[in-house]
Amino acid sequence: MKKLNAVFAAIIIGSLLFTSACLEEEVIDKTAVLMDTTWINSEFTVNFTTEGISTIDEIDMLNEIDECNKDDELDFTSTTEYRFLDGANTCANSPSEGVLATGTWDLDEDSNTLSLGGDYFETITGSYAGFPVTFSDLTTGDDLLFKIISISEEQVELQLEKDLPITVSTLGTVQGTAIVDITLVPAP
Repeated sequence: MKKLNAVFAAIIIGSLLFTSACLEEEVIDKTAVLMDTTWINSEFTVNFTTEGISTIDEIDMLNEIDECNKDDELDFTSTTEYRFLDGANTCANSPSEGVLATGTWDLDEDSNTLSLGGDYFETITGSYAGFPVTFSDLTTGDDLLFKIISISEEQVELQLEKDLPITVSTLGTVQGTAIVDITLVPAP
């Protein structure tokens, strides 16, 4: 009887250990995920709020940028450097080597943030209600600090919130806050 109880107890303990190991959340090496593929935008939207003006409706920036820029690629080439590369649809003024910009990056897993340095994002131009809108000084003096919403081998969701000037042709330039949402997927 004691042998049967010992065997039964061993099975129960083994089952509990196996179950608890299966329930542990899988730890993702975010740096490896970013570096293991080259990424393109599948979503790129901007919302902007400012005092005295209600929130400007979301602007789908993929509809605003030139067709030749929609497939530009983001390549994390090392644990500290990235490159923006021309995709298959090259623009007339693209550099012959295909490298549009380079910069540094840093991933802070404790705060779940991705910092991008460089000047690739200086100005974003779009339209709202038929009027031209320009978000400027996006990287003036600072790296872009994106909150990582989610990260996997299939997609990376990032969000940036930044105070900056916006120019709307009918209003002039006002100070406000831009919220930029970007979803990256592996390049084809």
